[in-house]
Amino acid sequence: MAEEAKGLLFTVTTKMEMEDLRKFFSIAAFQRSPYVMPVLVAIAFIAAVFSWRVCGFDGYLSLVLLWLFFGAAAVGAVLFQVERKNKKLLDSDLAAAYQRPLTLNFYADEMIVPGREAGSYSRQSYDDLHQVLAACEYLILFYKANLAGVIRKADAADPAGLEEFLRQKVGKRFRRIR
Repeated sequence: MAEEAKGLLFTVTTKMEMEDLRKFFSIAAFQRSPYVMPVLVAIAFIAAVFSWRVCGFDGYLSLVLLWLFFGAAAVGAVLFQVERKNKKLLDSDLAAAYQRPLTLNFYADEMIVPGREAGSYSRQSYDDLHQVLAACEYLILFYKANLAGVIRKADAADPAGLEEFLRQKVGKRFRRIR
């Protein structure tokens, strides 16, 4: 490891609190794909048009109100699922794993990610990352489609530099979100 320290570009020790996990699940549910919200809006519109026609309502105001109702119901259903996952996580042993400090080391061609067991680690090539999302407070590294690591930007010495480095390494798989 001493040899590798020469090529070390960034080291980040980050720790997730429960509020961070709640925000991460919301980001993963709504903003991971740019198509989630438009699809929810489209489904709500289709349901509103169907209900509007079947019930025989007159006027477009009732259509708009139905659209708003079904849109709110769709978003509420997704939020319910997010909160259910949060509760399930809080009740599991994974909550402690997420809350322990993780030290990630970033090198020119790979990053070293700690494993679940003390002293274990794995090497992750940037080419193998599925996606990287940059939110206001977090960098979310999707190692696979359903496996992610979260870095709090507040824990990084140079969050802008790390974000730019990751953007260059993963190219089109990098996305900034609100």
